[in-house]
Amino acid sequence: MIICNAVYFVLLMSAMTATNITSYKADEGPFAVEARYLDWQDDVRDRPIPVKIYYPSATTEKSPVVLFSHGLGGTREGGEAWGRHWAGYGYISVHVQHIGSDDKVLRGTPEQLNNIASALNAENWINRAKDVSFVLDKIEAMNRTDAVFSNKIDCARIGMSGHSFGSATTLGVCGQRIAYGAGGREISFEDRRIAAGVVFSPSVTKRGDPQTAFGSIKVPMMNFTGTKDDSPVTTTKAADRRIPFDNMKGKDKYLVIFDGGDHWVFSGTKRIRGENEHDKAIHNYIRMFTTAFWDAYLRGDKKAQKWLAGESAAACLAGNGVLEIK
Repeated sequence: MIICNAVYFVLLMSAMTATNITSYKADEGPFAVEARYLDWQDDVRDRPIPVKIYYPSATTEKSPVVLFSHGLGGTREGGEAWGRHWAGYGYISVHVQHIGSDDKVLRGTPEQLNNIASALNAENWINRAKDVSFVLDKIEAMNRTDAVFSNKIDCARIGMSGHSFGSATTLGVCGQRIAYGAGGREISFEDRRIAAGVVFSPSVTKRGDPQTAFGSIKVPMMNFTGTKDDSPVTTTKAADRRIPFDNMKGKDKYLVIFDGGDHWVFSGTKRIRGENEHDKAIHNYIRMFTTAFWDAYLRGDKKAQKWLAGESAAACLAGNGVLEIK
């Protein structure tokens, strides 16, 4: 069933048998994947920027690049499940660690741990955005001189992604404007080298008007959340996660809401308690939808774009979620 109105249309499909579901690159990709750790230093800000890069080891073509930004308390190990999958299909996935909102915030005193949400501040948001632009500069330099990546990176096709606080980072460098300082002056750290973005557990701004904040994002965006995606450290509720999508303008904007999806299922790292079958199913959907999205908007693959916009993508949810498209 397809429901349409002037703003967006919602694709809702009833449960289907496995033989009727058309998947998209859910299995491991054709390329072997290698990982490389690098510890960069931004001398201008006297700031270390560790990264972990997943890349296809045997591709003969230049690879598009996708960056991943971890959530509060995370590291460059965040998003591994997504990065390895994307690399298997020919992407270079660069996972950035942000000092000041990484795992060190989990090692403080009991008083500091009780106030962990204080790290979700404008200063860290700004530093994270600057981290991304610094990393993009380094990627361009690697394409010129690096022993491993020289002339193997397609710097004209760059995507950005992130989870939770990493989604705020992603929205920021993709064009979100925030009200900053006592006067509420709007600022932006948009990096126009970024062609498309994917956000997991989209962050909701409490600074300024959301129509202005998110309406300034022009690049294609895919938003993921779930009906149990409440924030573990703030007052943000699962229902709030759709606010960025609702206020984005223009076309090529997607929102996927998984039934029963909680905050941690989107991190791309293994839970301490292990994954259950519901987690595995959501991860399978994420691998399909994100790979199709990158193929569509970084590689210009019309078949991938048609898969996303048609009934095939909605059918893959098999009654376990909702896909909305502008």
